[in-house]
Amino acid sequence: MDFSQIIDSMVTDIMNNSSSDARDKFSDIMSAKLTDALDARKIELQQNLYKSEPVATEIVVGTEENV
Repeated sequence: MDFSQIIDSMVTDIMNNSSSDARDKFSDIMSAKLTDALDARKIELQQNLYKSEPVATEIVVGTEENV
C-alpha cells in the first residue's frame, strides 16, 4: 500500500470518527518517512566520509635523549 492509499484511508477513518485507526495510520506514515529520511542521511554521511581529503599526519621519532 502506498502513501496515497494510506492517506485516503486515514481521511476516511477521520470522517467515520475512527480516530484511533486514523492515529495509527498517521503514526505509520510518519515512522516510514522518518526511517526513509534517516536512511538517506546515513548514506549521505557515508559517502561524504570517503570523499574527504585524507589528513596528513607527521610522526616524529625522537632520539634516545628525548625518550
